[in-house]
Parts: sequence; C-alpha cells; structure tokens
Amino acid sequence: MRPTHLTPTHTVNLGLFLMFFLSATPAHAYIGPGLGVGGTIVVLVVILSLILAFYAIVWFPIKRRLKAKSEAKQAQVDQADS
Repeated sequence: MRPTHLTPTHTVNLGLFLMFFLSATPAHAYIGPGLGVGGTIVVLVVILSLILAFYAIVWFPIKRRLKAKSEAKQAQVDQADS
C-alpha cells in the first residue's frame, strides 16, 4: 500500500527542488538564429544517425536471413520440378 501523505524524505526532496529551482539566475545568453538553426540541425542529424544505425544493425541481417530462406525454398521447388 502506497502512502498518501508526505514523509520527511518527500518534504526534504521537495524543499531541495524548490530551493534550486527558485534560486536559478538567468544566463543572459543569446542564441542567434544561425546558431539556433545549426544546433537544431545537429540534434536532428544525431537522432537520424542513431535511427539509421539501428536500422542497419537490425534490418539487414533479418533481410539476409529471409532472402536465404526464400532461395532455399526456391531451390527445393526447382529440384522437385526437375
């Protein structure tokens, strides 16, 4: 059964979170449009490269195995016909 009240640990964690969150100061940094677009493109390229790497690692061995099964099945059909 889960407790529905705040325990001392929850209270301390909430207090620390609020202290750090409310004491943050602005960085006064400016990201111009060129850097913003460049940064966005870099993030998208990294994500796309991870997706393509996963595709290459997972799909191509499966594709090779399916092709080998298909060729083996075709060879059996060819032997049965002759």
